[in-house]
Amino acid sequence: MMTKLFKFIVFTASLLTAYSGQAEIWVVVHPSNPTKSMSKSEVSALYLGRYQAFKDGSFALPFDQNADGEFRKEFYQQLTGKSVSFINAYWARILFTGRATPPRQVEDNDAVIDVVKKNPSAIGYVAAGTKLDGVKVVLRL
Repeated sequence: MMTKLFKFIVFTASLLTAYSGQAEIWVVVHPSNPTKSMSKSEVSALYLGRYQAFKDGSFALPFDQNADGEFRKEFYQQLTGKSVSFINAYWARILFTGRATPPRQVEDNDAVIDVVKKNPSAIGYVAAGTKLDGVKVVLRL
């Protein structure tokens, strides 16, 4: 009896661990961008100001969502494994040195789609299931 109970507990725990409750996030670029896919580390480097260009050397202009929004917190947690308060502190240090500027902010998924489809250099992130009118997905988190 204890063996079955133990197996059940282990099985249930593994299911709960496998499902973290995180929403899928899509990283999107303009359709004319030659980038077909990106890794988490490549996107992270753009969003943390370590690089300012895509793989082909063209300028990259990252866009963030609402600074106080839960979705932004989820994006950085999934992308970097860090909290948004860590990211904010990171950017405060970087801004002080003048080495880079943080991603520009827009309000929501629709605003990201709008700015990315109008700007070939733009990169942004949206919730999975957002209507991808005029953009393409290069990473699924």
